[in-house]
Amino acid sequence: MDANLFYAVMEADGDLLEPFDAAAAEAEVADEQQGQPPEQPPADMGPDSPPDATDMDELGGFDETGGDMDGGENGDPNDPNQQGQPPQTRNLSQKANDALNQKLYQQFVERNTGIEETLENLQAIIPILPYDVVTQNDKSINRLKTALTHAQDYVLNKFVKAEYGENLWEYQRVDALYTLLQNKINSVLKKSQNDNKDTLGDTE
Repeated sequence: MDANLFYAVMEADGDLLEPFDAAAAEAEVADEQQGQPPEQPPADMGPDSPPDATDMDELGGFDETGGDMDGGENGDPNDPNQQGQPPQTRNLSQKANDALNQKLYQQFVERNTGIEETLENLQAIIPILPYDVVTQNDKSINRLKTALTHAQDYVLNKFVKAEYGENLWEYQRVDALYTLLQNKINSVLKKSQNDNKDTLGDTE
């Protein structure tokens, strides 16, 4: 009964038991004892098998947070490039500010030079001007000298340190004062010139 039950259970798997061959079993054991190494498993052990240590070295370090310790896509959070900072270069607005400042600086210097030449010319003709003309222009000429000194000092000591907007405002303010004073001086000179023409015409 036990033998019949054993055969019934084994046959339930779908395969019939083969008769036990003692000679074949002994031959197989003898072959294994002759030093034949067992067959190696295939290289691919499936997705559940961990890679060898050498494989891990080739892949690079890997931390438990899921980031690549050698850099990867996340990279070093302390890297300025990763923080959106330009690599030691000024931004576009700063470059534009510098370019505009350079052009304005040249314009400012040329304007001051022109006023300096105007004052030299006025100084040269003062001896031949009527006394009343010199007196009328004296205040405007002194103000023009003061404005020039201030503008030259600004260009020399403050211009480079200031932004373009501040420099432009200062230039426009000085330029307007220059123009106002020049117009006053020219007005007095023209009036004196016209008066002299009238006087000469009367004498003729």
